[in-house]
Amino acid sequence: MATTIAVAGDVMLGRGVDDRLREHGPAWPWGDLLPELWAVDLFLVNLECALTSRTTRWPGDAYKPFHFRSAPEHVESLRRARVDFASVANNHVADFGFDGLLDTLRVLDGAGIRHAGAGSDLAHACRPARLACDDLRVAVVAAADHPLEWAATDRSPGLFHVVASTNSHLFSRVERALAEARSGADLVVFSIHWGPNMRASPTPEFRAFARRVIECGAAVFWGHSAHVVQGIEIVDERPV
Repeated sequence: MATTIAVAGDVMLGRGVDDRLREHGPAWPWGDLLPELWAVDLFLVNLECALTSRTTRWPGDAYKPFHFRSAPEHVESLRRARVDFASVANNHVADFGFDGLLDTLRVLDGAGIRHAGAGSDLAHACRPARLACDDLRVAVVAAADHPLEWAATDRSPGLFHVVASTNSHLFSRVERALAEARSGADLVVFSIHWGPNMRASPTPEFRAFARRVIECGAAVFWGHSAHVVQGIEIVDERPV
């Protein structure tokens, strides 16, 4: 039997959405999509906000015009859509500091939603999430190419920061993460939050990076962040 995996781009439950959730309940953001989402086997999203009650914004980010936060109880909106996995490697997960980031991970854990792309240290941030559907074992690696200030280190929390380059030195961290993901998995998904908003198509350098990820064993390359729908190409019968 075939397994159906659905992926979504930026799912943002903060700002006005947070208020609407209080008024209309957890199913409201999904509209009439819920029956479609419930019909798939695995549903993966990029969670473009922190799930925290903290109100102190990331220090020193006066350049940052938007800070996205949703109340922890609004994780129920993700549960209502039967989200199986949330990427937390993006430029909003630490809008309310690393404590808010770690709150988000705890909230997702409490809701039974797997996540990858950020953690208490670099090893945690690089670690793939592992999902299962019937006999299919799926591993998801999640990363972001910005902001560098939020990059996890061996001793500090943050996100799995990568440079979208095929340079062997820069790509080695991605290669190691994919190798770990392939161990014990039938299918590997690579998620990346990359590039500026409103870019109509990926750069040649980014397309080369995507092809390299596929060559290293990813079955699906899943990019997001542009706020517009970009193209899809097939590399070795695998979607990018």
